[in-house]
Amino acid sequence: NKDNKGPQAPDVIDVGLDIGDVNTAIIFGCPQVDDDQFIQYHIIDELVYLKSKVNVDDVTDDILHMMDYWNSYFTGFLKQKAPMWRFWSDPSSLRYRQSIGGTEAQLVELKSRGRIRMEGVYKAPGTVAKRLDLLRRMLHEERIYFSAKCQGTIQMLRSLRKGKTQT
Repeated sequence: NKDNKGPQAPDVIDVGLDIGDVNTAIIFGCPQVDDDQFIQYHIIDELVYLKSKVNVDDVTDDILHMMDYWNSYFTGFLKQKAPMWRFWSDPSSLRYRQSIGGTEAQLVELKSRGRIRMEGVYKAPGTVAKRLDLLRRMLHEERIYFSAKCQGTIQMLRSLRKGKTQT
């Protein structure tokens, strides 16, 4: 905290969306720079739907509710400006689906009246392993933090096991 005026609201909240046919997870995270100029990541909230089909309209409503909550928290409780929102998803949300007459991303953007615009994150071969390695390093270096509210994410982390090729 540069001014010693209390907690600082993040400039941005990244939202990672994985809207699946049966399992859906949405994570809300804030990147911040620590005193040593290292990136830290604070996972502040989540929406997790396991073993159930979820309507994209309902998921969009839930995300909007969370956005309104966090915007109100930053502007009301912290008396700071609302953060910028960025939405990330795997490329499957950007593929045309005849069953919905467009893409999942278009459906979410339409339902949210433009508040949620998803960007695709390309998953090249080997990038999943690289992202897991990054997560492990950030955990080991104590540069990623999880809110106690994020029980689904914490449970997922506890269930991670080493692959056959890892030591």
